[in-house]
Amino acid sequence: MVTALLWKVTDGSARSAKTAADAASESARLAGEASLQAADIAKKQLRAYVLVEGSGLSCDAGGQHQDYVMPNSLPIGTIQFKNTGQTPALDLQAHVRIGIRPQPAAPDSFALVELPPASVMSLGAGHASQSMAVAPAPIPLQSVQNLASGTEAIYVYGEIRYRDIFGDSHVSEFRLRNKSGFFDGSMTFTDQGNNAT
Repeated sequence: MVTALLWKVTDGSARSAKTAADAASESARLAGEASLQAADIAKKQLRAYVLVEGSGLSCDAGGQHQDYVMPNSLPIGTIQFKNTGQTPALDLQAHVRIGIRPQPAAPDSFALVELPPASVMSLGAGHASQSMAVAPAPIPLQSVQNLASGTEAIYVYGEIRYRDIFGDSHVSEFRLRNKSGFFDGSMTFTDQGNNAT
């Protein structure tokens, strides 16, 4: 009788200890998950976010810079970008291209088969910078007329690659085009080709 009672008490204590150990293990697991989630949230709040804020279009007309595109000039596309995050963007490279496309433009015509050269820089939190691309050939009169009618458009497109302070790599893709019929250098973001990771 005493032995049976001792066994019952011991068995109950063992079960209680196992229940307590299981609860402690579950509590530790939940605490670990919460800690990982908090670290992930902190990274997202603190990391660099480099975004293109706008673009301008101008031209080089025989050594004279104009704020609009004219026949037989070299179109120049300039992008403005900013680190809207709270920490620096490291090893940043802005790869910018400029080109004329018939409208509507084929999506695969923007493929970056070969990235144009870019300098490597760091961009502090809240800081802005710019980069540009010059067209490889002068724009003919017919293309200027097509820009006015909207059958062609000048695109400034590419991507910005950088690392955050946590060592993660990010890419911001951008694609802008001239506003049809406008020759004041104004550009607008397209519906596609603008993504950020």
